[in-house]
Amino acid sequence: MNVYSKFSQYYIEMLDEFRGLAADVREYNESHEEIPQELKREYGRHMLIVELLEREGKEKFNKSREELYRDGWEFWFEEDAQLRKKRYGKK
Repeated sequence: MNVYSKFSQYYIEMLDEFRGLAADVREYNESHEEIPQELKREYGRHMLIVELLEREGKEKFNKSREELYRDGWEFWFEEDAQLRKKRYGKK
């Protein structure tokens, strides 16, 4: 697995975590409940991670956030197919 493959897969993992946290924050806002401090911290931390990864993706790999996301999934599916082939053989 090359550096960009690992990077883009990590990006989709962190983006997925961030989206989950964002959904939790929205639920609290919609119900007019106070957002727990731990959730606020995690949300902010993941927002920063995603922003840094997007900046690094642009600077180091010349990739947009959409390209990082698409490539991350393509690498993941490719890796998954290789693992299945190794474990279960060809069909």
